[in-house]
Order: sequence, then structure tokens, then C-alpha cells
Amino acid sequence: ARKKVKACCAEKKEILDIGNIESQSDALREKYLKSNPYLHIQIENICDEELLQKVEDELVENLRANYKETDLFKVYQVPEDLASLESEKMPNLVNFRDALYSEAFRKIVEKITGCKKLSE
Repeated sequence: ARKKVKACCAEKKEILDIGNIESQSDALREKYLKSNPYLHIQIENICDEELLQKVEDELVENLRANYKETDLFKVYQVPEDLASLESEKMPNLVNFRDALYSEAFRKIVEKITGCKKLSE
């Protein structure tokens, strides 16, 4: 049985396909270890596209970015951080955040990268 993280609202769709990532974890680890010029990995087709589109729509509708420039970088920055998002205002984004912070997803990242235990 595949492990999936539940999506919010009445849709009952899964936003992250944890089982799909798990089934590829050995191959992904091998790819990660062979990557260069620095260790990295791209995991494709792990999100429900429709729900991910709703996440993007919520971001565009609800967050305003401010331009910030220093001697080191130029960036657009939003005043909110992921931990303080309001679920009433952005339920799909909060659900996506929760899926990425879930213990199941963190364990897969640990397995693929070999990093120590990740915290929330």
C-alpha cells in the first residue's frame, strides 16, 4: 500500500505521492550520489498537478513580495514564513507545507541524501 499525505478540503486527493517517491528511493539515492558539481536531486511527478495549481493560485492571490537588495543578493521576499500561514486563507498551501514537513517525506529525504534526522 502506498503512503500518501492527505490533501485538504473536500477533494480527498493526495498532494504528494509518498509511495511513488519511496518506491524510487534507491534509484534516487544513486542519482543523488552521482550528481555534480554539487550533490542534488530532482524528483519528478510527485505532486497532484491540479492541487499544485491551487497552491500557486493561493500564492499569487494572497502573498505580496517586496524587493530587497543587498551587496550580496537581489531577491523578492514575502513577509510571511511557512510556519505562520493561515489555513483559512490558503488551505492548499498549508496542506502542501504539511506534506513537505511530514515525517514520511522527511524520512525519504533522509534516506535519499543520507543526512541525519530532519526536524520540522
